[in-house]
Amino acid sequence: MERVEGKKGLTLIEVIVASTIFSILMFAILYATFLSSSYYKGHQKESRAQAEASFLMHHLSRYLSKAIAIDWPAETESLEDVQITIDNYTGSGYPSSFPASPIKVRYARINNTVQFGEDPSCPATVNLTETIVYNITEFNITRPDDAGQGISFQVNITATDPQTGESFSLSSRITSRCMPWRNP
Repeated sequence: MERVEGKKGLTLIEVIVASTIFSILMFAILYATFLSSSYYKGHQKESRAQAEASFLMHHLSRYLSKAIAIDWPAETESLEDVQITIDNYTGSGYPSSFPASPIKVRYARINNTVQFGEDPSCPATVNLTETIVYNITEFNITRPDDAGQGISFQVNITATDPQTGESFSLSSRITSRCMPWRNP
């Protein structure tokens, strides 16, 4: 095929080579985007279980650090349903003659959710009023030093992503900061 003088343009071979190079570059860019998106989604699922376990541990720490008593369930009941009496006093040091200002909170794991309730009037049983986390497959609180005056708790939490089945566990020992003369 001969070129006509004065006419400028691309030959068929130049168009095919340019299209091939462009297609290879687009494929590489799309493949890199797909890999980074699947990597992100995988970590997002893992971080969801971590975030739920961390949130629950933070929530528990907030109340257990002020605990003056735990109403342990009967032996036939699960350790995943506990009621905590906390010292709600927020001022500086005070003598033991001051009246207690306790409130009660309750945590219960029901069908992989942890539900929470709080009652400032300190009734015998606190009603669960809100679900605070989902996908918690294990949750328990134990008190390893029952014999002494020190109030310390071992908390174990496992969150499992229902789609991937990946689990994340947290375990922590939390010691009460409440004043010793306030312990019942």
